[in-house]
Amino acid sequence: MVDLFPSRALDTAVTRLRTGHTRLNAHLHRLGMTDSPHCLWCPTHPDTPEHLLLHCPRHHSRRVAFLPSLSAIHPHRPTLTHLLGGCTNTTQAFKTLNLTRTFLHKTI
Repeated sequence: MVDLFPSRALDTAVTRLRTGHTRLNAHLHRLGMTDSPHCLWCPTHPDTPEHLLLHCPRHHSRRVAFLPSLSAIHPHRPTLTHLLGGCTNTTQAFKTLNLTRTFLHKTI
């Protein structure tokens, strides 16, 4: 299977989401680079990788388009670990990670 978006920017984004070293406010706040750890769209929720991929209303329409494709791979709602390629089944992990990369490609 060929990778849909073989770009360094997407690889870097996925790696940063996995490690938590992102440009999201929660991480930048820990580094003293922003005043608030919260999402600009959801001022009561920390701006974390999980929030970005699973909860933020800013990306709701893209997520709605993304979730049906995931349901074919995951019978239950996937977790952040699943979305970032952390499944024990390598085929499932690869497919899920490609869908996540597609989602990121459309949101960044």
